[in-house]
Amino acid sequence: MFPSRGADDISQIPIKWDCFVLAMADPEVGFVARHGAGGSAVQFEPNETSKWAGKGKIVFHRPHPDSVIDAVMLSSMGKQMRKWFGRSGESFVLEEKEKGVKA
Repeated sequence: MFPSRGADDISQIPIKWDCFVLAMADPEVGFVARHGAGGSAVQFEPNETSKWAGKGKIVFHRPHPDSVIDAVMLSSMGKQMRKWFGRSGESFVLEEKEKGVKA
């Protein structure tokens, strides 16, 4: 999501959409996902305990037909998070078991 351009850059590993949603909902991050009535748009809003509370909402589209976020999409999502919420790579790290397409 936040490219580091290092030799072991994990931002280039595609991740499952469900893992991304779970990572956003982690208590340290604190975003709530709201799925609309149809379509692929999912709205993420910081909950009241999140350090980003009151800073607005962001919408990401669930990839389809496969619900896997590729490196290009992750990079774009990271830029949006940095722009609107000031988030960096250090504030968004997937746990080892959640990295990659295969769990």
